[in-house]
Amino acid sequence: MKDHPKMQHEHGADVRVVESYVFDTLGAPFRVVLEDSVTVSVDAVTGEERVSIPDITGLMREIVRCRVLDPIKLSGPEVRFVRRSLNLPANKLAEFLDVQPEHYSRCEAGSRVLSSMAERLLRLFAFSATHYKNPQELLDGAIRLSEVPRPLPKHAERRATFMDVFIRMKIEAVRHIENEIEYVFSRSTTEDIAGCADCPDGDWQRAA
Repeated sequence: MKDHPKMQHEHGADVRVVESYVFDTLGAPFRVVLEDSVTVSVDAVTGEERVSIPDITGLMREIVRCRVLDPIKLSGPEVRFVRRSLNLPANKLAEFLDVQPEHYSRCEAGSRVLSSMAERLLRLFAFSATHYKNPQELLDGAIRLSEVPRPLPKHAERRATFMDVFIRMKIEAVRHIENEIEYVFSRSTTEDIAGCADCPDGDWQRAA
């Protein structure tokens, strides 16, 4: 974990921006690295250290978008990660994918795999769902497209990019377990860290 020089926090605690932070408590079945986006503060009185990651919801959704755009076949734990990141019930997602709940459960456990068509449908739904406040409502069909506000330009651009990639995507049939997957994410600027509790969704992006 690499750090930038310390800065002085407005409340008196020493704060530093971490240059490269491995987010190993996320629960993702692949490596996630956050660049220039995480702060570590030390309370001047108690000496307690606190790690602050801005806009966790936005980050989770960006990770989902990144993973479903990657043609490497989804492992069982990755299927589970995508579902849980969007807070979707397993039985309802299985119904949407037109597979038996028992089969879907085995796919998440890794003893079975989703068919290529089911996986493509999962990827398409998951990417779309990241742009809704409550993805489960989209799964339930409770959201009417006519009632959804027009997407922000950056969201519209992302959807266009996804469809361009998705239409041409060929999911790899063989998954080489020894090849570790790593995704690196960053924020637009380090200034975005201030007031991170109110940061809007979508500021996270995959680092080049």
